[in-house]
Amino acid sequence: GLRPKRLSVTEIETLIRDPYAIYARHVLKLLPFDRIGEIPDFASRGSLLHDILQEFLETRQTDFATPAAAAELKQIAGKHFKSIKAYPELYARWRARFQRISEWFLGFEAERSGTVGARRTELSGFLELGVPKFRLTGRADRIDILQNGRAEILDYKTGQVPSKAQVEPNRAPQLPLEAAILAAGGFAGIPA
Repeated sequence: GLRPKRLSVTEIETLIRDPYAIYARHVLKLLPFDRIGEIPDFASRGSLLHDILQEFLETRQTDFATPAAAAELKQIAGKHFKSIKAYPELYARWRARFQRISEWFLGFEAERSGTVGARRTELSGFLELGVPKFRLTGRADRIDILQNGRAEILDYKTGQVPSKAQVEPNRAPQLPLEAAILAAGGFAGIPA
């Protein structure tokens, strides 16, 4: 029938919170119109942050506590922030916030350098589930392969981070579902 045969990990969260949104999109095939002249919002800031960090980690895997790393991150951010130059107030506010984030981020990466073997970004994966056939898909912001052979999934959040009370009863299942995909070997190039 009409049931979706494929959903992403973020759509599973939507299904739990608002099943009618999934019904409208996947069964009725209704999609919202793009708003005309809309100012970039919180989601846009999240996408911008993801793009900056992804590009940075694609070029640098070590030496995060150096002036060169900070300069490189600043240069990459400057390139990406050009996309919102038409909104001067937003540009100034987001750049200032990113400066604080980048200082924390470089410190976080430097602190973990002794345990992380490889940092992989924006990985797509899937998991095939039983009968009826259903495919769970996911895109991990980042998966770190640790030197001890384990893996860690990291998700960048610019908004509210889900609480333990939301994650444990599976009302915010994104990371546990990505972990299930990883455990099953569903991310290409990363062993189960």
